[in-house]
Amino acid sequence: MEDVIIRAKTEPKKAKKKIAITNNINSDSVVSSSYDDDSDSTYSNLFKMFDEKGEGYVVKNDIINALASQGIQKDDVRIKETMEAFNKIGDSTPISLSSFKTIVAPNISLIDKALTGGLIIPDFPAFTNELSNICDEILHNRTGKVANYIPQLSRVNPEHFAMSVCTVDGQYYSFNNESDISYCVQSTCKPVNYCIALELHGEEKVHNHIGREPSGRSFNEIVLNNSQRPHNPLINAGAIMCSSLVKPEECIADRFDYIHNVWTSLCGNRDVGFNNSIYHSEKETADRNFALAHFMKEVGAFPQKT
Repeated sequence: MEDVIIRAKTEPKKAKKKIAITNNINSDSVVSSSYDDDSDSTYSNLFKMFDEKGEGYVVKNDIINALASQGIQKDDVRIKETMEAFNKIGDSTPISLSSFKTIVAPNISLIDKALTGGLIIPDFPAFTNELSNICDEILHNRTGKVANYIPQLSRVNPEHFAMSVCTVDGQYYSFNNESDISYCVQSTCKPVNYCIALELHGEEKVHNHIGREPSGRSFNEIVLNNSQRPHNPLINAGAIMCSSLVKPEECIADRFDYIHNVWTSLCGNRDVGFNNSIYHSEKETADRNFALAHFMKEVGAFPQKT
């Protein structure tokens, strides 16, 4: 399936005829204006990107589409103020240079980088086109099976397929509408929880309880290193230990809220859910993980008062 982000134009469209310009971003009313010769060159240069014919105005959809083509989406919290201003004017309402400056000023740093090739992937359309080609190539691969060691996971639709990418500069791309379908992150939470523990306690304390080396064994094997600690944070024993380090002094409800807030922030304030049915399905089949926890408790691996 085609993704709208891939098709976004980098060249803004031009209005068919010259009309007057609005100076009021809070209204669709139109009044005459002209270029503000005293405007900062950054704003002027960006404005001219969308007004190559010198007609003295731009329209919001050209700007929004250009940002989208570089992976900056409308719901990106880093352009929240600009999008709120855009939402107050019509799609075809002319925007003058002075109004343009007022609209983009709160988020000018990101907008300028995105529109002038200053983000980590300057040619984002070419990058996403390559990703799209990869997805098209593997889309018809029907090998593999869904996880069946947890009953609830075995019921996941095996036909779901999607890919989403977010760069370090927040350039976002998704392939296939099924990328909007929520899924259980499972063990991909391990590096995030490790980072949470590091931020809360620092490296020294965390690695008093968790090793740093590969175990060379199965991810869920009941084994510890020579110091009677989990080998690393990314096997089950280490992940359990990381969880024990997250706000241990607080009640379960507050600990849950804290983790939920961290994940929500990491996802750009998009919805992050908790699947209660998978939780119970996991809990009912978690004998090995319970055994790992009791094993670590027996040898005194956990912090005091865990």
